[in-house]
Amino acid sequence: MEMQISRMRTIRFASFICCLSLSACNTQNQIAKRALKGQYRQVKNLTDQDLLAKVAVESDESSVRKEAVNKLTDQALLARIAAEDGNNRVRETAVNKLTDQALLAGLAEEDKPDHVRYAAVSKLTDQNLLSKAAGEDKQWTVRLVAAEKLTDQNLLARIAVEDESKYVRKGAIEKLTDQVALAKVAMETKDADVRKMAFYRLTDQNLLAKVAMQAEKWNVLYPVFSKLDDQNLLAKVALTAERGYVRKKAAENLTDQVLLAKIAEETSDVDVRKVVVGKMTDQNLLAKFAVEEKNGLVREVAVYRLTDQALLAKCAVEDELRYVGITALKKLTNQVAIAQVSAGNKDWYVRKTAAEMLTDQCALAQVALADKNVDVRKAAVNKLTDRDALAKVAVRDEVLDIRIEAIGKVTSQTLLCQWVEKNPHAIIRQAAVKQIANDRFLVQRLSEESSASVRDSIIQTLHGKDALREVALTAYHQAEREQALRRMKSTFQDPASDVEAAHRALEQQVEALTAKTEIAKLVSLAVDGEFDVLRIAAAHQVYYATVLEEVALRADDREVLRIVLGKLDDNDILKRIAVDASERSVRLAAAQKCGGKSWQEIFSYATSGGAPVELLGDALAAVSLFPRVQYDAEKGVQQACLNLIRRGDESRIPEMADLLEGYGDKELAEDCLNCGQPDLGAAGRDWARKRGYNIGSGHGSSRARWGNGK
Repeated sequence: MEMQISRMRTIRFASFICCLSLSACNTQNQIAKRALKGQYRQVKNLTDQDLLAKVAVESDESSVRKEAVNKLTDQALLARIAAEDGNNRVRETAVNKLTDQALLAGLAEEDKPDHVRYAAVSKLTDQNLLSKAAGEDKQWTVRLVAAEKLTDQNLLARIAVEDESKYVRKGAIEKLTDQVALAKVAMETKDADVRKMAFYRLTDQNLLAKVAMQAEKWNVLYPVFSKLDDQNLLAKVALTAERGYVRKKAAENLTDQVLLAKIAEETSDVDVRKVVVGKMTDQNLLAKFAVEEKNGLVREVAVYRLTDQALLAKCAVEDELRYVGITALKKLTNQVAIAQVSAGNKDWYVRKTAAEMLTDQCALAQVALADKNVDVRKAAVNKLTDRDALAKVAVRDEVLDIRIEAIGKVTSQTLLCQWVEKNPHAIIRQAAVKQIANDRFLVQRLSEESSASVRDSIIQTLHGKDALREVALTAYHQAEREQALRRMKSTFQDPASDVEAAHRALEQQVEALTAKTEIAKLVSLAVDGEFDVLRIAAAHQVYYATVLEEVALRADDREVLRIVLGKLDDNDILKRIAVDASERSVRLAAAQKCGGKSWQEIFSYATSGGAPVELLGDALAAVSLFPRVQYDAEKGVQQACLNLIRRGDESRIPEMADLLEGYGDKELAEDCLNCGQPDLGAAGRDWARKRGYNIGSGHGSSRARWGNGK
């Protein structure tokens, strides 16, 4: 019984096992069928390679095929699917499952799609196959993935230089470790980014030096010399490199003092010598170059590095090149040394710079009084504060501008007053007036001053309201009375009602002269009237020839003389005036008007050798007494103006200023502007303004300078 039972169990168990095996097989087939119908999830349950192959090849759904391929192990089938399947993702999946290098090599061939080749190459390990793909594939992504797996340093270097894709070139350089290959790439590539990457990875000092020696472009040098720090190699490059800019760049990176000195002695390259000398610290060597070096630019660099004051002074005085002297001078701090330069250098500009650096008053005084160059003396006077020295300059200097500069700094009231009273140059008197503090002196001087410009400065300088009031009430010239009144109002906010009342009273007095007035009174006013407007108004009211004659013989106001001579047409009276008038200019004007002399005769005699010096001014003044332009005197007037300017003769300044309006031209107006006499300068500006000219710096006429005799 027991045996039977055991047999039955065994049979049943075996039957159960057999039944289970058939059931699993049927299940895989059913799963495969469902997968072929597009049920993606079913593929996950498939394990049968034959059924997976069937699904991978026959399914219409790419996602199903992809999942089936992902579970395949048959390398040949995977290779066929990778080459033939119509879906990119399926093919990529097939390639990714491949491990057979021969099959992968076949898929890496050019006739396969890009993504297939890419996937195949990314699985390759064979260096020959990778080399072929990296060098020959048409798709840069394929070449890049091949290059990233290469180990051949020479091939990587070639790819880094020659590949048409910057991404491939960069990928290749990232794989390079060989220093020679990196140097080759750094020298040959045209890609700045690749060059930069090559230099970043290059550390061999000899190779860096070699690259520097062979560099043909500036952009190679900066990364090379940022890493090349071997002093001996740098010295070698600085001495032997073919290109000057390479030698210079190497020199700039040197710090070793021994090597710097060696290069300075041996190189013939001026730029390199400049660099190495500029990096030296040895004062003895620097002194040697500062004195003995033939090239001025190198000497300048050496001088700039010097600290020895005595040697710097020697260079500043003796060096023949201005810029070397200036460099040495600006390093000086010792006033004695600076004074030596200001007195000893042959170059005026170096002396001028030294004068600008001086503070020692004795040294400045010596320069201001003794230097032959105008600009040097000006610079010294500008720094000078010593009163005695300034006074000497103000009196002695032959250049008016320098004297004026000195006067502007003088504080001695005694000296200033002396100059105002006695100096023959209006521009000097004008400068001195501006420094005077004594209003009483200025007011008294106003009536004695012949120059309108100086009188104008006196009124502008007056410090007190009472002095201005006095001028506004008593000055002879109407323009000056009105100027003083304006200053009272603007400077002191004084309504000056008393002055305005006096001015109105004077106007009424002038108007009253138009009524019948006694002849004697008119003559008295025309000759001795207190104010210019009274004299002029009285002259206008005189008509009798004999009375006109009397006024012409006695008057000294030029406007009055012009009026009365203009009215006279009696030749007998004119002839008498030509003999009896006290003023030679009046005699000449009368003689010309009555026909006794022509303007040509008058000016010819005035410029002849035997004529009195003042006759030329008198002839000029005679022309100014005619209200209308005397055209036959035009040439004589212009030449006389130039001659009087050269003489520095102020006796006829008002006449010259007036005559410019009728007899002048642009050239003569520029002569007046540039001559240095303030009244004539004002006349030149007025002439230009009336005619719409602008006044500026340039090459204007300057045929005569005030008092220079030329």
